[in-house]
Amino acid sequence: MAAAQARTSVSDALHTQREHAAFLIQQKQAHYVLIVKTNQPSLYAQVKRLSWKQIPVQHRERDRGHGRQEHRTLKVVTVTTGLPFPHAVQAMQIKRQVRDGSTGRWRTVTVYAITDLPAWQASPADLAT
Repeated sequence: MAAAQARTSVSDALHTQREHAAFLIQQKQAHYVLIVKTNQPSLYAQVKRLSWKQIPVQHRERDRGHGRQEHRTLKVVTVTTGLPFPHAVQAMQIKRQVRDGSTGRWRTVTVYAITDLPAWQASPADLAT
């Protein structure tokens, strides 16, 4: 993804808008990685319904700092039937298990994302970055 990385916009759910994606691709000749949340209910439901249980974890990271411990896993799938979003070809599931250093309690957060970058251009490790 090195060449694509220089022209890739990574944005939170606020920017997960069809017009934003179309602008990046058509006018800026850039790629996107966008977080998908319930502000896009149809897209969120479709991405969440993908067969994540059958998809193996393709990237793992462990991190410690700021008084907490975090384990992240990433699953990526090429979407062949198409998502209701311009140019989206891959969907991601990011699971973060976070342990608060003061309480010792673990919590799990699942986040979904989409990208127009095909698998040959962006590996799971690239997307995790």
